[in-house]
Amino acid sequence: AEIEDGGIPKVKITIQSNLSDVYFDVSYMNYAMQQKTVKGLGVGTYAFPINTSYPVTVTAVTSVSGYAQPNRKTKSVIYDSVFQMDYLSSGIYLQANDLSLYTAAEWDSAGLTHGDGFAIVIIGGGKNICISPECIYNSSYSWSTEHVLIDGVVCSTDDNVIAYDYDGLENTRKVIAQLGEDNAPAFKQCRSYKTPQGLSAYFPAAGEMRVYWDQTNRNIARYLEINDLFRKLGDNYVVVPPSDADDEYNFVSSTQRAANFANYLYLVEVLFSNISYGGIGKTAKWNNTFIIPFFPFITQSDCKKITISTNIESATFTISYTTIYGEDVTLSDKSAGEYYLPIDLSQPVTVTGQFISGYGVPSKTLTAVEDYIFDMEYKEPGVYIRHIDGKEYTTAEWTNNGFANDEADCIAVRAGGISFGIGTSGGSTYKWSTSKVDVTSLENFTSSSLILLDYNGKSNTDKIAEQVDSPAVTQCLNKTSPAGNQRYLPSVGEMHICSDNLDEIKSALTAIGVTISSKNLWTSTEYDSSKAWLSKFNGTVTSYAKTSAVSIWPFIVLPD
Repeated sequence: AEIEDGGIPKVKITIQSNLSDVYFDVSYMNYAMQQKTVKGLGVGTYAFPINTSYPVTVTAVTSVSGYAQPNRKTKSVIYDSVFQMDYLSSGIYLQANDLSLYTAAEWDSAGLTHGDGFAIVIIGGGKNICISPECIYNSSYSWSTEHVLIDGVVCSTDDNVIAYDYDGLENTRKVIAQLGEDNAPAFKQCRSYKTPQGLSAYFPAAGEMRVYWDQTNRNIARYLEINDLFRKLGDNYVVVPPSDADDEYNFVSSTQRAANFANYLYLVEVLFSNISYGGIGKTAKWNNTFIIPFFPFITQSDCKKITISTNIESATFTISYTTIYGEDVTLSDKSAGEYYLPIDLSQPVTVTGQFISGYGVPSKTLTAVEDYIFDMEYKEPGVYIRHIDGKEYTTAEWTNNGFANDEADCIAVRAGGISFGIGTSGGSTYKWSTSKVDVTSLENFTSSSLILLDYNGKSNTDKIAEQVDSPAVTQCLNKTSPAGNQRYLPSVGEMHICSDNLDEIKSALTAIGVTISSKNLWTSTEYDSSKAWLSKFNGTVTSYAKTSAVSIWPFIVLPD
């Protein structure tokens, strides 16, 4: 929330934590374009002169025995100004698909199996890391296809520098940005692994690999514990078993050693050995060399809950959103229920239902709302009067409720999976276009039977508006329905659906005081450069000169 303090606009942010007596640093950009850091803030709400065009970062600075510091959080505060900075108990956990963390005993007690989780999480050791239970063999994927230094990625032969590079996620982004995915095979392969939330894995940095190896091979008890955890998630676990003294195992990192070398960790007599660093050729594919994909570590506190409900139990949905890491994600085949997703609140979230024969496909988009609730109702086929509040009624229901005529937004028609609204007025005459020009992005229909398959009135209308001067289209687009929904010039296929439901449509229009037109009406279906198709509500069609003035009856986009 923006407030005024002495004439200087300030923005409130709130820091929350599960522990008391812990302190944080807050970094932000002010209106003078100066990067500022306020140190040693406790849990609470504060106001700073933040330039909201830039993100704010909160970093934990208090160490608490037995707990790991929360990872620093960076985000825009325009839509969400609460930073949940929870300290997690040090240890090793299984992460379930809903992002909950379990010890091995808790996992077994809950009856969870392979498909219920996706990663092993190590809390502590200088960095909280989230490890895929899969292993990539470097004999198949090289670091890169050429020897080149990557800008902004650590490049060093100093073990004290290499061991503290924790920026695998940023390294992965920078390598792919500079080389492209196809020229960075190992990075591309890492990114092919996904969390249930759709987040891509990344190629870990040397410091992250050090934390992993320190934690997994400190003693025989820990070694066996880690092996057991990985087996709970899958069979291709990444902990290399004890081996003969002559065997050497190399774990490649995204940290550079030179333009032609990447850093790797190598271990001889694998169990409990000291870590050493060396260089591996970026274009090389070595035996006994491994890459372990890591995931960005998030918990439910980093996410927004979205709730999907529906009236058809078997329906599944597609969720499209942008993550807090700027990655566009599409999740398919999701049932109704609750999901925790790391949503970038400045970007839209769209839920779309699967096609079910005989029903319209529901789709809904929300942006920057407090509650992401998607009520995905599959509307049964039929003709309805749509109220300006979005609810739909049969003609009998409308009449029985005693609604006024001006409370109607449109006549909603749903048939064969196609849905559209018929506007509450029409009849004025306009030219389809002011000249004989072919709309190149539109298909030309010269067959009166094929035109019945054109149900694309809205997209046709948009394409016409982009390419030609069309008074008929302009008249549709310049106004909205009473509820503010978009208008468009219908296609022949949509008019044909009207003819199949003509009696119901006439009754619905009569119930709101409107008489249906019996005239020829322009459609958005094109014949050729000089003609387009006319249609009556009864389904009769004819091609006609585009430059002639003919009546229109705008249709409405139904905001399902």
